[in-house]
Amino acid sequence: LKSCTISKTKSGKYYISILTEYEKEIKPVSIQKVVGLDFAMDGLYVESEQGEKANYPRFYRQSLDKLAKEQRILSRRKKGSARWEKQRLKVA
Repeated sequence: LKSCTISKTKSGKYYISILTEYEKEIKPVSIQKVVGLDFAMDGLYVESEQGEKANYPRFYRQSLDKLAKEQRILSRRKKGSARWEKQRLKVA
């Protein structure tokens, strides 16, 4: 065990990161196939040989509308109230 870091998010959740070290021999592996991946703006990557695109889930873009709604609700709440605090946690 090398180190531990405890962090608290704005929503009140705690996370712990543990850094460990162990000694183990690394076995060399022979390369059997090389695949090139190219960056793509509409997806994450495009495979160079077969042209397959990544099945990239768009969680961020899908959640932007929901976040905007929650922020509008928060802006209407009276700052410091219990309902404001609950809504702040939803936005966080």
